[in-house]
Amino acid sequence: MHLIAQRVQSSQGQEGINAFCYLHGPIGWLDRPPADLQPGKLASSRVEVPPPGNRIRSFLEIVTPDVTPSRQVFRTILDCIDPFENTNFPLKVLSGDISFQFDLDLALAPGWRQELEFLLHHALAARG
Repeated sequence: MHLIAQRVQSSQGQEGINAFCYLHGPIGWLDRPPADLQPGKLASSRVEVPPPGNRIRSFLEIVTPDVTPSRQVFRTILDCIDPFENTNFPLKVLSGDISFQFDLDLALAPGWRQELEFLLHHALAARG
């Protein structure tokens, strides 16, 4: 599974969250995703600001086997960021078979934890 949530801003200033869920089928792994893992098939999406031409202000990208429960994804990501006081971005983390990447505009950096959690909720909601 490949979950993506992005805070985007249109050229007219409209801001919103676009989130996508791609599935890989019966592929599993125990640690990092296979190097040849394809993007997957789009299973669902939630788009508040239609492309093209949007500027991405922040994003969260999660890769994990399709069968990983949403609760496990949520808890693992929050547990992984808990020890960080401040960090350099992009943040790239691997925990077991869940990997994620998070980045954001400098203007959003002071509230990075809240932004990451906000995007995490949207990413999991796109899963359906």
